[in-house]
Amino acid sequence: MGEHFPEKYDVVVMGDVQVKELVGRSSRRMRLRDVAFHELETVLKYQVEKYGKELVLVEPSCTSKACARCVHVKD
Repeated sequence: MGEHFPEKYDVVVMGDVQVKELVGRSSRRMRLRDVAFHELETVLKYQVEKYGKELVLVEPSCTSKACARCVHVKD
């Protein structure tokens, strides 16, 4: 997956998600999710630099209002 987006797109956009805020302060599960999300961001950063592309981290609020399939906007 790390190479898929940089090969096809000049700019890769990813939500700058703070996993701790999503999960709350729950034990080990939070740390595993935090590590997984951080690892995804690290791999994408490496791959976009390798291909000379750009990774943009955006504020995640209001980025998931529209359905990817039907484009219905959730209020």
